[in-house]
Amino acid sequence: MDWHFQKGSIMRMRSILGSCCFSILLIVSTSAVGQENADELFKKGHMLAGEGSYEEAIRLFTQVIAIRPKTPEAFLNRGFSYAKLGQHEEAVKDYGQAISLKPKYLEAYMNRASSFLFQGDFKRALEDYTIAIEIDPKRAEGYFNRGIAYVRTGDYKKALEDYDEAIELNSSYAEAYGNRGFVHQILGDHEKAVRDFSEAIGLDQENANAYYNRGISGASMGHVEDALRDFGKAISLDPMNSNAYRSRGITLSEMKEPQRAMEDLNKAIQLNPGDVRAYLARGNLWEAMGNHLEAVKDFDEAIHVDPQNADAYNNRAIAYRNSGNKAGAIRDWQKAAQLGSEEARKHLRSQGRGW
Repeated sequence: MDWHFQKGSIMRMRSILGSCCFSILLIVSTSAVGQENADELFKKGHMLAGEGSYEEAIRLFTQVIAIRPKTPEAFLNRGFSYAKLGQHEEAVKDYGQAISLKPKYLEAYMNRASSFLFQGDFKRALEDYTIAIEIDPKRAEGYFNRGIAYVRTGDYKKALEDYDEAIELNSSYAEAYGNRGFVHQILGDHEKAVRDFSEAIGLDQENANAYYNRGISGASMGHVEDALRDFGKAISLDPMNSNAYRSRGITLSEMKEPQRAMEDLNKAIQLNPGDVRAYLARGNLWEAMGNHLEAVKDFDEAIHVDPQNADAYNNRAIAYRNSGNKAGAIRDWQKAAQLGSEEARKHLRSQGRGW
């Protein structure tokens, strides 16, 4: 059963890019006029960034830097604004300038690490988060975000250690419980995952991801009624959550409720037309209902979205076989086998076509 764990909660940076950037630190200057102008520009830039007007904020912080080029706070806040616009290369440069002016600048290390993370430079992200932790080892956010970086590198043991530390420092850290639960889920320890997701929900009852992920672990443990309730709650909190519709549809399909399952899978695809898993699940449901033509259409779409998906070829082969198209079935099993599907290889061997 392909539940597809939701990663939203683990990839979201808990606003580290912004949480520390907007405390206004007035700029010291020997020039009263320059001081006044720089301070006013900084305050206005801070206000605009807080309102989401990042391009205008960048313009004002640039003016501050022109007046007082040795102001680390201006570089930090301009870097933050660049990051919010997705311009992480520029953000990294500004955070670097802030650090060169203020070597123990915790927020600059945290923010630069987050930009490295968005760029996929996990090694440098880990280095910066580690420096941030050394600067302030009692700050839970440092461990939380380094845990995210470890997850991205696949080092789940170290990620768990960091989430443990974050929770030790802040026992009300809902997102840390959620992320730790997600790692337990990846590792297949669904009982621990459910406990952590339940803790996260207890701390934040509006956390749609925690309900969704608890539903995933519940379904994996066979607690389908609990899973359905959690998927339903996730949907009520986040009606655009296509993953929750898809996973609830899969659960309903397993419970032999094809009509309700079809409704959920249709909705999942409507919300996310590129969801390969939803096409596969709906194709499997059509096939179980004996509608080979509609099944083939869904598997076609899955292959269109992901041409290297072995399951899509294997499942389409089964639909072809069941509809009497033996040549099409053999062709798809051969392709699936090339892509590594052991099930397809078994089908080929059963047809006297060794693999």
